Amino acid sequence: MAWGSDGVDDAYRAPQADGEGHEDESEVEEAPFYVVSIPKLVILQLVTLDTYQLYWFYKQWRAQRRALGIDIIPWARALFSVFFVGRLFKAIDRQARDEDYRPTWNPGVQAGIYIAVVIGSNLVGPFASRSLPGLFAVTVIRLTTVLPLIAAQKVANVASDDVDGRSNAGFDAGSVLVVLFCWAFWGLRFFLAALAEPVY
Repeated sequence: MAWGSDGVDDAYRAPQADGEGHEDESEVEEAPFYVVSIPKLVILQLVTLDTYQLYWFYKQWRAQRRALGIDIIPWARALFSVFFVGRLFKAIDRQARDEDYRPTWNPGVQAGIYIAVVIGSNLVGPFASRSLPGLFAVTVIRLTTVLPLIAAQKVANVASDDVDGRSNAGFDAGSVLVVLFCWAFWGLRFFLAALAEPVY
């Protein structure tokens, strides 16, 4: 099976022997992309107020690094996702087509939507978040990033031979801890914004 890389068509590599970039043989056979059910993705993205996407991008690039043996830093690509989302979405699309699946999405358009929302909200965020209504509005806008993530995840699940994401549909203790941490973080931000509201 030929797996796509991070945007370079000729980045196919033969499996490496143990000790040459893979911890064991099972890692070579891992799915090329992070698998998660759509309901779980949506719930985590919404309840963490879009913070989950950092983890999502990290897991996607980590899966690519393990599957292809490519020399990348997953956490950096997650942190600067606007620069790499196009490559990731195209890699997901290419892998699905290699599996004889013809997705109806447009990876370039979906990546563009994601980039526009993130950059736009980051530009107006520092000004809008000075008030509670402004912070709420920017947060709602950023939550729309879940739409291109859904589009990409549907294709990634197919490309990873798990159409419904059943292998990662449940919520474990780690998921709950992440949600609680994000609630605490965002709760503090909204609380501080409320304190900054003028009193008449």
